[in-house]
Amino acid sequence: MDSSELSAGFQHMGLFWDKQESKLMKQLLVIRDKIQAIEGSTHAAISRLEQWAIDGKFSSKSAYEFFRPRKIKLTWPKLVWQTSITPKHSFILWLGLKGRLLTRDKLQGYIEDQTCPLCREMEETIDHLFFQCRVGRQVWSQIKLWLGISRAMNTLKAAVKWMIKEARGTGAQAKAKRIGLACTNHNADTVNFFLDSGDTVLLRIINASLNQQLFFIVANHRLTVVGADAAYIKPFLTRTLMLGPGQTTDVLTADQTPGRYFVTARAYASAPNAPFDNTTETAAFEYNSAPCITNKRFLSKPTLPRLQAYNNTATATAFTTQFRSPFNVKMPAQIDENLFFTVGFGFFNCNPGPQCQGPNNTRFATSMNNVSFVLPKTTSLLQAYYRVYRASSPQTWTKLYKMKFGSKVQIVLQDTAIFSEKDHPMHIYGYSFYVVGQGFGNFNPRRDTAKFNLIDPPERNTIDVPVGGWAVIRIVADNPGVWLMHCPWMRNSFGVWPRHSRLSMEPRNCSP
Repeated sequence: MDSSELSAGFQHMGLFWDKQESKLMKQLLVIRDKIQAIEGSTHAAISRLEQWAIDGKFSSKSAYEFFRPRKIKLTWPKLVWQTSITPKHSFILWLGLKGRLLTRDKLQGYIEDQTCPLCREMEETIDHLFFQCRVGRQVWSQIKLWLGISRAMNTLKAAVKWMIKEARGTGAQAKAKRIGLACTNHNADTVNFFLDSGDTVLLRIINASLNQQLFFIVANHRLTVVGADAAYIKPFLTRTLMLGPGQTTDVLTADQTPGRYFVTARAYASAPNAPFDNTTETAAFEYNSAPCITNKRFLSKPTLPRLQAYNNTATATAFTTQFRSPFNVKMPAQIDENLFFTVGFGFFNCNPGPQCQGPNNTRFATSMNNVSFVLPKTTSLLQAYYRVYRASSPQTWTKLYKMKFGSKVQIVLQDTAIFSEKDHPMHIYGYSFYVVGQGFGNFNPRRDTAKFNLIDPPERNTIDVPVGGWAVIRIVADNPGVWLMHCPWMRNSFGVWPRHSRLSMEPRNCSP
């Protein structure tokens, strides 16, 4: 196809077919008009088409490259996603730069008041919250003074643009500036919960951390606990909650005079000398009728709670021992399977393997009955049950325990001090269970069995084994399958297989 034929075809396209009868023709006409609009003239459009016809053959790749949308190359991702910045800080900064933070200006239609809750002077936007709000500006000015930054910054994009230029490199000062920007933006974005005085508010608190127990407090508020792990409990009052990883607690609150109150979550770390994240996360309760300071249009500072010490085991124990079922539970009179497991936190040898930083080339690890969980490499637990897998080394086994369907099972979980005593939140997949007893020291069946609560034990799906102590749970093995019992804090697991009584296969060689 030469250029004259191409030109004639392009200019007279649509004259030989009825537009109403040919969908293909309509699409071709749309493409023609689009090319003309982009190139500015028919002559320029024909020149563009000639570039797509190479040696008489049409190049679909050239046409695709012409029509596909071009995205602007961003300069800030490398600044945001850095290993020196805490991931949650990077995430908030990323949301701010994408314009996706749910500030009040983006909640129109959901809330009536778009005024900034900190200063009560202007509409709350991303730039106002971080740089223009009186309260936010004071925080940012202190950070700039500490980092030695004198440049005025009124928008988030302007601050990031300056950081890209001035905070380059791997030096300590450059890293501090990048961390300061991300951390300040994260902590300025405090979540506010708005309440009406006199309301009863139901909160479902979920510990979504991977491996950390948490204290939860609302400043000056009493919390009525009414549920845990999707089960009702006998209501009781407390000022501090303690939740293990994966645990949930339902509470009723909002019993204070109108004002602003901090909500905090901080670590409960019971193991001496073991590292943990000591960050205190915050939100705020704000009553809609909270008064403003005289002659000023902003609320007073939120009331601060009295925080618990990181290792306050007494408070954690006082909370967990108050759980009771709201009704009497019919407990089985006879136990078919009585199991005892130790759970520990200590050092494991890294030889042979990578260099580890613990004493004598060791690393922190955890175990049940002194066995630490090993992930499967070639098979699953289900395959192991049907004898698909043959382990080459018995040292890698994590054994399954076989139960008959309908068995009444009692499990004693005992904390040990291999390296250090520590509480352990234990969870069984596929089951909820009744917690019949907890205590400190070594479990003594003669002495401690008499203390069991067999009348109204609470139903849970995760139990926190006390530091240096024990917990006893009971289940009925009525959910067939392979279920892991494990602690979210660690890679220690034990396979449980409640089976139908007609099955008799024994999973001898298996590695979960």
